[in-house]
Amino acid sequence: SGGSVATRWAQLIAWAGSIVAHRAELVVLAQAMVQTACPATAVGYLARHDIVATWLYAQITDPSIRPEYKADVIDLLPAVVVQGKQDQLQVALNFLQEKYFPVDSSEWLPGSVERDTMVTLYQALLRLLVTSGSIVVLRTVTCAAADREHACAASIDLAMAQFMKQHSQERQEEALKEVYSRFAQESSEGEVRLRVVENFLIPMILKASYSVVVK
Repeated sequence: SGGSVATRWAQLIAWAGSIVAHRAELVVLAQAMVQTACPATAVGYLARHDIVATWLYAQITDPSIRPEYKADVIDLLPAVVVQGKQDQLQVALNFLQEKYFPVDSSEWLPGSVERDTMVTLYQALLRLLVTSGSIVVLRTVTCAAADREHACAASIDLAMAQFMKQHSQERQEEALKEVYSRFAQESSEGEVRLRVVENFLIPMILKASYSVVVK
């Protein structure tokens, strides 16, 4: 079972060491653990196993790990994200934003390794946002997409709609407040505010529950 595997995670970490292929096997193992849970309990399923959660977050902040591998790890994060206990998540998100997400995605040309990496990781964050409903993830997603024609614009629009459709009215309200606070920041330039409205507020409001919008 997932629990019995988690109790042996320290030995598995020792076996994997710094060998990327072995670490990748542990990611596959963690994926299998999550798949044993029913869909209703998959979010947060591994959160009670601190050693597993800490190891997964460490893969994201390890500068020696390939971005494609990090994306696979991000896809596992819904299983360890718990509302109100997101310090490690915030550290991982800060690392991703500082290392991979430029202020303007057009800084990197289409087809470049840097742009492809940014798209891969940003789309992984969008999937994490939709599945977990994390406001902490939403904050990073909005801050990392402030340019006129973001490389993931179509994916952002779809993800925001899915987020609002899949989560409770309470979470929808939290999300709208978070995005509006980003818009209302006095330090934000006019162009940035416009992008927040176009990329996030409009698609979110269009899919929000009526009672949330008129509150």
